[in-house]
Amino acid sequence: FTLTAMYEPLTEDELEKKGNKPIRINEVRADNSIYVNEYYKKNDWIELFNTTSEPIDIAGMYLSDNLKKPTKYKIDNYDNINTVIAPHDYLIIWADKLLTLNQLHASFKLAAEGGYVILTSADETWSDILYYEPHLGTESVGLYPDGSNEVYIMSAPTIAQANTINSYASWLA
Repeated sequence: FTLTAMYEPLTEDELEKKGNKPIRINEVRADNSIYVNEYYKKNDWIELFNTTSEPIDIAGMYLSDNLKKPTKYKIDNYDNINTVIAPHDYLIIWADKLLTLNQLHASFKLAAEGGYVILTSADETWSDILYYEPHLGTESVGLYPDGSNEVYIMSAPTIAQANTINSYASWLA
């Protein structure tokens, strides 16, 4: 016999009821030793993922590494930088305290010993929080599949691409 799986995607309302956020902190990398920003520096980075079927502008949203100060860094709107994340796409914000030139840069660095990253909506009605454990500079902590609630230490970081895991990945939550 043959079985055929058939499903209907959840609606935006159903996703929201399940606790799904429109933008998720999808992957973080503290103590980065591979990827470089426009300053040619190997700094920390945060990957955001749009879980919806609509483009979302993150200008006005907040990022933080401090649970007590969720509005630490406001994502500004820049003329030369796209702050709109296309449906099911990614955007990188460097966490390195550098000035924004051609890429977004947060006003804080990530703690190599582990910590939190918090994304808060512009109207402060929702937040997404990712706890990351210490990881090597060649690893990252991220959600698999993208936008889910399953957190892994990934041996193969996937900056601005779909997260993948392999047998070396460690499940965190």
